Amino acid sequence: MVMRSVYLRPSEDTELRQLAFEEGVSKNDLIRSAVSAKLKEWRESNSKELLVRDLELGRRRPR
Repeated sequence: MVMRSVYLRPSEDTELRQLAFEEGVSKNDLIRSAVSAKLKEWRESNSKELLVRDLELGRRRPR
């Protein structure tokens, strides 16, 4: 595995921590699973529209 660092908004970290606790998994496990699922979704998309939309949504979220 390769270590990567990301910045999360406090509210996102709180949600991530709560979900990890509820599911009995680590935050790292959830992040890896989400990244894997999103990469697959982007690759299976026939255009870059989905990627562009997701990037725009990520930029618009309140801090």
